[in-house]
Amino acid sequence: MFLKQNAIIEELDQFDLPVAWLPMLARLEYKKQYSLAVAYFMIFSVTLSQCLGSSEIGGGHTQVMSTLRHMPFFQVEAHHYKKYDGLISKVCEVCFTVNNPPTSPHTNCWWVHEGHRLCSGKRCDLENLVVSIPIILGNEVGDETVKLNHHTTHPERQQWDFPPTIFPNLKAVAKNAEIVYDLVGFVLVNVGGIHFTARYISYDHRKIYTYDGLKHKGYPVEEQAASLETHLAGHNIELPEGYSIWQAYYCLRGGIKAQKKFFEM
Repeated sequence: MFLKQNAIIEELDQFDLPVAWLPMLARLEYKKQYSLAVAYFMIFSVTLSQCLGSSEIGGGHTQVMSTLRHMPFFQVEAHHYKKYDGLISKVCEVCFTVNNPPTSPHTNCWWVHEGHRLCSGKRCDLENLVVSIPIILGNEVGDETVKLNHHTTHPERQQWDFPPTIFPNLKAVAKNAEIVYDLVGFVLVNVGGIHFTARYISYDHRKIYTYDGLKHKGYPVEEQAASLETHLAGHNIELPEGYSIWQAYYCLRGGIKAQKKFFEM
């Protein structure tokens, strides 16, 4: 009820994972000391407008055209599967890159005063320019065969390829090897869309665990003879029977220090 009263969820029976609530809860009464907590889970982006300017005003200029936008994970749609060849790395590359084709190319500059143009240059907008990366990066892919998605019209099974690492910015990685994401786990959902479980790797990356709150008295179970390659990374991994991947989570290797370095670039 608390989550609904604060507009974090719309209905009491809707499917939302606790990890999606955490950044929202941190924002309820925003204070400066909460900023790191929110940024731990959130991707922040802005729209940046650039104008080539003109000789009369001394060249080009840039302006941030929107307030910070935030999202707790990358939402991967059904049609993205074919668009990106089933590769999550391509989805993240497009979302993180600053070289996406600009929107509104060749439109007039925003420098206008009382209806008079102050600059004859042409502007272009870079939308969703990521300025701050999270420590915990989520990718929600769902599965169109799950009854949770009964409203969709794409019944084919989508087996996304999850690489062991994701690079938010190749230039940044060249400068600092800690600005890289490591695959740490999945949220799994059964075909009926009524039960979630988890698959994750240990802190030292030596063991793989599966958690099902309805089994083994609620304790996670170590998968025998399992590795990152067989039970997490790739597209043909071993999963509990009747379950598919709903969300994949990556952790920023360099933590807060790497997050700060990305922001300063």
